[in-house]
Amino acid sequence: MVLVDPRHAAAFALCFLSGSVPFGFIIPKFMKGINILEQGSGNPGAANVLYEAGPLAGLFVLMGDSMKGCIPVLAIGFLFPGNALLQVLCGAAAILAHCWTPFLRFRGGKAVATSMGVFLALTPVPIAITLAIFIVVVKVSRHISIGSMTSAIVLPTLTMVTVQPMEIRILAVCAGLLVLYRHIPNLKLLLAHREIG
Repeated sequence: MVLVDPRHAAAFALCFLSGSVPFGFIIPKFMKGINILEQGSGNPGAANVLYEAGPLAGLFVLMGDSMKGCIPVLAIGFLFPGNALLQVLCGAAAILAHCWTPFLRFRGGKAVATSMGVFLALTPVPIAITLAIFIVVVKVSRHISIGSMTSAIVLPTLTMVTVQPMEIRILAVCAGLLVLYRHIPNLKLLLAHREIG
């Protein structure tokens, strides 16, 4: 008796592989010749790349990290229509792979951009509202980390008050908690008034 559809297992593995691609390491290395793991916070995410390699590199990383979550989840929805659980599991795989990519010895980003891409595919209206709030918070606070942590609270809340499948609501809560967890060092620096940007 086959308990797991091999097509589903393959889809999950491919989404994990997609999420593992370390754009935050590759792009600054290619554009500026720098090892982002040795610059700034050492985090291979779009924010650190923005600060250490410039806005263009940061934009490319943001786009790459978002699309590696969005495109696979959209593809799963097309290949396996009506299977919301598989889409959510594959989205979770991409997010986790981004945070702990085997290509960087299980170092990675803080789940923000890849989560944004995943939820852009799963539930575009709540993520669009969340992104707008993120932009406002970053503009007012001048801290990307504050915008990210605010978004980690806003998105799960929006999925709870709008009509969403339970699988998406659960993923939103888990992704939000993961983003908050990954931002604990930033929170400590903010409380000590030591974080820049």
